[in-house]
Amino acid sequence: MNMDIEARVKKVITSCIAVDVDSINGQTHLVDDLYADSLDLIDIVFGLSEEFDISCNENDLPDMTTVTDICRVVENSLQSRRGVVFDSSTTIEHD
Repeated sequence: MNMDIEARVKKVITSCIAVDVDSINGQTHLVDDLYADSLDLIDIVFGLSEEFDISCNENDLPDMTTVTDICRVVENSLQSRRGVVFDSSTTIEHD
């Protein structure tokens, strides 16, 4: 996982939910661990869109349960602009 992306994702999360950045790691679950509600999740989605200048919306929420999941969605969005998409283990070049 890209550490810069992870740090920026954590920054977005802490701006939307009153939590200390040091208490967040890759496996932190937004709802179960941080008690995020639906409005918090929407705020996070919009915050990610602004922070990374990506197209991110509420349809991405099912794929964004942990910090690692969010980083993966962000990485995929950033890479799709370059024609590369990441899944959990591979990189695929698009024509």
